[in-house]
Amino acid sequence: MLRPADDAVAATRSTLPVRPRRTRPLRGWLAGVTAGLLLTLTACSGQPGAGSPETTEPTSPTASPSTPVPVKPIRASALPLATDLRPANIEDPYTARALGLLLRGLKRYDTKGKAVDEMAQAIETADNKTFTIRLQPGWTFGDGEPVTASSYVDAWNYAARADSGQYRAQDFAPILGFATVRRPSSDPTSADTLAGLQVIDENTFQVTLNQPQPDFPDALGQLSFAPLPKAALTDPAAWSRNPVGNGPYRLEGTWPQTSDAAAVVPLRPNPAYRGGQAPQNDGIDLKVYPTASAALDDLRAGNLDVLDLIPVSDLPKYRTEFGGRAVNQPVGVAQSLVFPVHREPWTGQRGVHLREAISASIDRATIASGLLAGAALPATDLSAPVVEGYSTDACGQWCNRDQTLAAESARAAGAWEGPLTIAYAADHDEGPVATEVCREVTQALGVPCEPRTYPTLRALREAVALGDEQGPYLQSWQMTRPTLSAFLVPRFSTGSPDNTSGFSDPLVDTRFLVAATASVGAQPAAFSQAQPLIFATMPVVPLWSRNAVGATGTEVTGVRTDVFGAVDYAAITRP
Repeated sequence: MLRPADDAVAATRSTLPVRPRRTRPLRGWLAGVTAGLLLTLTACSGQPGAGSPETTEPTSPTASPSTPVPVKPIRASALPLATDLRPANIEDPYTARALGLLLRGLKRYDTKGKAVDEMAQAIETADNKTFTIRLQPGWTFGDGEPVTASSYVDAWNYAARADSGQYRAQDFAPILGFATVRRPSSDPTSADTLAGLQVIDENTFQVTLNQPQPDFPDALGQLSFAPLPKAALTDPAAWSRNPVGNGPYRLEGTWPQTSDAAAVVPLRPNPAYRGGQAPQNDGIDLKVYPTASAALDDLRAGNLDVLDLIPVSDLPKYRTEFGGRAVNQPVGVAQSLVFPVHREPWTGQRGVHLREAISASIDRATIASGLLAGAALPATDLSAPVVEGYSTDACGQWCNRDQTLAAESARAAGAWEGPLTIAYAADHDEGPVATEVCREVTQALGVPCEPRTYPTLRALREAVALGDEQGPYLQSWQMTRPTLSAFLVPRFSTGSPDNTSGFSDPLVDTRFLVAATASVGAQPAAFSQAQPLIFATMPVVPLWSRNAVGATGTEVTGVRTDVFGAVDYAAITRP
């Protein structure tokens, strides 16, 4: 039986290794964003014909030393995983989810998204600008290396500097000196280390920000802020093949070196883990599937323990099929159409009118209740209802189907005969949604509209990042923290790698900066003031918030999903 989680798996200067050659990350892609995936309950899966269970030496004093005890790991489904495991370079939720079992940082998030201490013993500040962080002593990485203040400072410096090419580098922008480390190494004014990081002693370091930010400690549960062992910084490629961490699980064997389906990632309990989520099972086998349908077939065949992807075609019937083993839970995922606002015909005021016309053409309520079978809620703002500050009317008339309004906006845009294309990732089962949205736009505006298929999410995001995809595309945005700012700042800040629309407004940037200095309780209202400014040009068309959907097999209990849409793997048990 699925139930809410008690805890969710969550996110003097030190000498750094010599700079590696700079790599070029995918620009402008959304981290953690997937479409079908983000209807998630994170799941356990196995593929057909799984081999015999592993064995280990028994721990029972009554068992014979020569008699092995069967190990039955929880089989968990996944979509193709990345091969680069540096935590500040993770772009997809499945890889982040797996790596979050191997690495733990200062904080983790409980089922409602509240940040709770993990490695942090204390985080103290007198001004919300300078924070003194003390670590719980005794933590080690799996190879015995102690986790120290330098493990954090070195990892953060590495992630922030330009030559490391880390996709999530922007997470460190609040720290003093970020602009300096972002300069290329050829610039004599560049630096290797953030001026705002200082190691005090083995278990203490200090962080100084550019401006006060009361909620900074709450951000430290994000994966990008995890500590790293020395080996991960000296040879990232080798470490990614055999990632040694400090989390509740360890990798048995090596990480798959391709993103193809059929890979298996065997994770086993880490005896050195000292945090608050000790595994209640023999391990997790993450098994990679090419599609949600393939994973669902395995669940039906008894080869899968937990599934977190339900094909759109099965949404109307899966709850009847699986009964109490099915899940349909609101989480922090918002699906939208993202438009490249600097490409024709989407530029200027004409582009605004066209986006408004398309938005008013879409019957969100009918699609959410029909095609998506109640696994979605029509959008009324740019976030999801699970966060404080969500507005029921920020989008106003543009998020309601109104063919008259759509036609008026189209006329205001001037002559436009299309065609319109909507790009989507096939492996995340976005095709039915793209097809239905196209059908409604054509019906309302009379312009031809066709879905444009990319075989994988990786292929789609590469096309977007390189500028090869020049039309709107389906984006599912998964929050990294349960806050309104987590939906707004990454997607609409000027220059953010997640701002794939190219939207830029100095007034919005200023609103974000001012809102970040507000007290934690005042931040939802402060950030909400940016929404009308964003909707004035509508760089993205909100569609709906997506639910976590999935189902479990008959041999597991304790499967619990959190506000992010992820499963607490450690809590899963076999009766």
